[in-house]
Amino acid sequence: MTACEGVLFSGSSAHSSLDNADLKQPLIIDAKLPKATTTIDCAQLTPKQIFKVKGHSVLSASCDLTAKSIRFELNDSHSSLDCQGTLLSTRADDASKVSAIIIKPKTDSAIEDITVANCHVDGYGHALHIRQYSQPNQRYARGLIDPAANRALAPSDIRVINVSSQNSINSGMFVGDHVHGVSFDKVRIQNAGTVGYIWNLVAAIM
Repeated sequence: MTACEGVLFSGSSAHSSLDNADLKQPLIIDAKLPKATTTIDCAQLTPKQIFKVKGHSVLSASCDLTAKSIRFELNDSHSSLDCQGTLLSTRADDASKVSAIIIKPKTDSAIEDITVANCHVDGYGHALHIRQYSQPNQRYARGLIDPAANRALAPSDIRVINVSSQNSINSGMFVGDHVHGVSFDKVRIQNAGTVGYIWNLVAAIM
């Protein structure tokens, strides 16, 4: 179902830079991803932009996304995002609770085989949010209450490799209802606003 052996938490209230030695986490590791099909030119991204990741994407070399509130969305199966050690952080005037990276289908349909690697996030609502297209109360209101039917619409086979979160407004990472087959490797969460990591109970037991 999930592998959490590589998840580290820190309750420190001190705001520290991600390159501080106490994090003891490399900025980049070899995540064994497929060959990149797209290089995202960070110089072309504008503050608060939502970038839709297609295929197997990497951020350009020497990418600087500090204080820009850039967001990435992965909506398709068989896709990946390799930030190559880039730090994503929010603008000083950005008090929103949006997520830095979100994995979510474009419709009420399942997506699978998605990887996020080498991304380091400071601020945002969540560093990473994995969820279905519609909220659970919306599905239940439509009569979609069967666990198997909900599970069939949820993201699965998700890999999170060498990703860190600090100073999030809410939990560092959030896994929504019925999402399954998520693995975490070399993940660190520090100074989350609520808890470090939330795995929706329905996702965990169904």
